[in-house]
Amino acid sequence: MIRPERLTVKAAAALQEAASVARTRGNPVVNDAHLFHALLEQDDGIVVPLLQKSGLNVAQLKADTEREIARFPKQSGNGSDPTLSRELSKVLDRADEEAKALDDAYVSTEHLLLSLAEEKGTTARQLLSAAGVDRAQLLAALQGVRGSHRVTDQEPESKYQALQRFTRDLTDMARKGKRPRLADRGHQVPRRVRGTAQGGAQGDHGDGREVHRFHR
Repeated sequence: MIRPERLTVKAAAALQEAASVARTRGNPVVNDAHLFHALLEQDDGIVVPLLQKSGLNVAQLKADTEREIARFPKQSGNGSDPTLSRELSKVLDRADEEAKALDDAYVSTEHLLLSLAEEKGTTARQLLSAAGVDRAQLLAALQGVRGSHRVTDQEPESKYQALQRFTRDLTDMARKGKRPRLADRGHQVPRRVRGTAQGGAQGDHGDGREVHRFHR
């Protein structure tokens, strides 16, 4: 089983949300579909842009995943927390391997997505396969979203987005024939982002560890 300290903040939050959805709906087991649903609902995450870049209709994926979750067994009057399914445990282990293969220091939401898409029998794999999207396309989209940056701390998404905004600003200036001011060339880029761009320096790890526990 993957260690909680290996997860990024958003990966841990997705797992907690998956457990919350299962509990709210009376599902005794947290399934891979619950996790996929949680990833699709995350704000400011990398999964939705990655899927959109792969040419997928995220709204349709959400509806299809909701339909799958609605078919799961329900039980009432049980005060215990839902347990992880065997399939989801395998997904988490595979996600750990995905992170290592990409030379990332932590397991992030993109690793969870790649694992869901690869593990046999998962809802994500069925839906993505039906749409004609495979691992190679997801990896290509991932390269387009995060470039050469690696997951070096527990909040990598903020770096991807800040760097993308900064790059877009410079590109727009170039198109308009403007030269960036000194501030535009670096001083307004968040310090942690500049460190990542200059050498992949690690930022503060933050505290993303407790959110992995499935408390009420």
